[in-house]
Amino acid sequence: VRYCVHRIARIYPGYWAALLITAFVIAPLVIHVRAPGVFTYSEMVHLGPNSALEYLVNNWTLRVEQYSINYLFSGNPYDASVNGSIWSLYHEGLCYAGLLLLSVCGGLKSRVTAVLFCAVYGCHVLDFIDREAFRVMSLTFTATATFLFNVYFRGVHLAFLGGMLIYQFGLASKWRPQWFLVCVGALALSIPAGVFGLAWPLFLPFALLSLALRLKLQGVERLADWSYGIYLYAFPLHQCLALAGVQRAGLVIY
Repeated sequence: VRYCVHRIARIYPGYWAALLITAFVIAPLVIHVRAPGVFTYSEMVHLGPNSALEYLVNNWTLRVEQYSINYLFSGNPYDASVNGSIWSLYHEGLCYAGLLLLSVCGGLKSRVTAVLFCAVYGCHVLDFIDREAFRVMSLTFTATATFLFNVYFRGVHLAFLGGMLIYQFGLASKWRPQWFLVCVGALALSIPAGVFGLAWPLFLPFALLSLALRLKLQGVERLADWSYGIYLYAFPLHQCLALAGVQRAGLVIY
């Protein structure tokens, strides 16, 4: 019960706040800027086939059913999506549910996690080596394991399982500079070699968690939940900047 309460409190309040701010603050402001004086505030929120109010109703459970609000950002390089990042929260929720299930069933052991990681990573490798064969396989099993057959969905689960393994084996706490350099070196070499997609599940979680434990960021963390806040608001803010044409000033300014 404590675990469930903490997970819900960690995710939902911030997520719901972001939905409310997007629907009732950002969307009306952008509509007003694009069509000043044409609509009342009530019309800005209610009108349209994909209204701001519908955006709130369709997305409140974590499973994102509506990405756009009317034609809010149509014409942007990334088109009409208001917050394209939030798709991953649903899969993060699935990971937390899976962790709870493993705990209740007595399967929360490092060897079980290792088997699960190897199974998901095996699908990842097959997709990388023979995408067509993997696509045919996905048509047969997609109803039972959707997350395995989408490279982005699968990435969330691989990262989560990688973090579990590192924690259960105590790898990050037994940090060695040479291990970290090997991970960073392998990731750097995998990019020109064209195999970053295969390398990151093996090396990136350890590199990131090593940094998290070694860098003195606790004081910053006490001020605010920076990582989740940036995750929730970066995309709509970037869309607003793109609507204003800021990206034309170059990547660094943008």
